[in-house]
Amino acid sequence: MIVKDGIYHMYLTCYPLGNIASEFVLAHAIFSNGINWTMDPLPVLTSDGSAAFYGALVGEPGALV
Repeated sequence: MIVKDGIYHMYLTCYPLGNIASEFVLAHAIFSNGINWTMDPLPVLTSDGSAAFYGALVGEPGALV
């Protein structure tokens, strides 16, 4: 998680129904009250279904540089 101006930011991996690994997306969510997360309506990055995309892209937890 990242905190900027009192708002917590989290980037996460989301899987579609059926948990098909090659169809995952990277999403972003925020919260300011410590309880209720609000996820952006659109993903940050979507998979193209290829092994090159999902084979080595995401490591959780990960640091932001």
